[in-house]
Amino acid sequence: MPRKVSTTPKTTTTTTKSRVKKTETNPAVPQQKVIFDLLSQIKIDIKHKNEVQKKLTHSIKIGDVTICTGPAGTGKTLLSVAEALILLKNNPDKYHEIKLVKSIVQLKDEDLGTLPGDEKDKLKFIMMSFFDAFYKLIGEELTNRLLEAGYIKMEVFGSIRGRSLSNCIILFDEFQNVTDNNGKTLLTRFSENTKVIALGDSNQVDLKNPETSCLFELVRMAKLHPEEGVNVVEFTEDEVVRHRLTKYFINIFEHKDYKKKEQPQRRETDLHPPKPPKSRLIKEEGFFSFKKFLDLFR
Repeated sequence: MPRKVSTTPKTTTTTTKSRVKKTETNPAVPQQKVIFDLLSQIKIDIKHKNEVQKKLTHSIKIGDVTICTGPAGTGKTLLSVAEALILLKNNPDKYHEIKLVKSIVQLKDEDLGTLPGDEKDKLKFIMMSFFDAFYKLIGEELTNRLLEAGYIKMEVFGSIRGRSLSNCIILFDEFQNVTDNNGKTLLTRFSENTKVIALGDSNQVDLKNPETSCLFELVRMAKLHPEEGVNVVEFTEDEVVRHRLTKYFINIFEHKDYKKKEQPQRRETDLHPPKPPKSRLIKEEGFFSFKKFLDLFR
């Protein structure tokens, strides 16, 4: 019988292989498109509510290091996260990621080891002050996609020691829980194309020895010895915007009379105690009786 000859062109297989090879050897083109599509979804629409908030945003934009202090509810974290996202979106070649850093110092009577989940879940728990801001600004879905793509990274303080951090935006919250030595470690780790934003409240120190906190002294020294690229932004109770009662409770807990017990009113008898009765001699028929006196002790 005559042998069947395939009618399929030999070039088809070759062409298919060449296309696959081209896709495998040059993944950068579609990857760049994915990056662009992901970052293009970041849309920030935030309005400043006072002049200090405007100052914070401007300081992050133009400076290398921004140290921001102030009470809860002033918008420190939300504004910092917003500006970090804007910088990441507009300068992807300069800033490759946003690093979220915290020192593992929990509130009193809290233990990180008792939290459910793996290390990533526990890290996310202590970073929730950041993630609440991300969710509010760009939504939970986009936040998780940026996290999976490596644009948002969570770091514990100990992982920074000995490293040189470049091409990133470092957000450090709860900086009041950083000691002098650790503060020096953080602020000497960043390299080129890096911004550092340190946020804290000196009235919420959770360290065993509050005097070891570096935040208050760092702010004082940075103001006393100013340097180009280092900015200090200070909020007060007057800039609290979270809720109308936030400022009220801040003042309650920081009031000079808080935990000051009222002195009980003293009675008249306490001021002028009664005099003890005068001693009397025991007499019998007009004469002192030793026998009667001795009977009292029997």
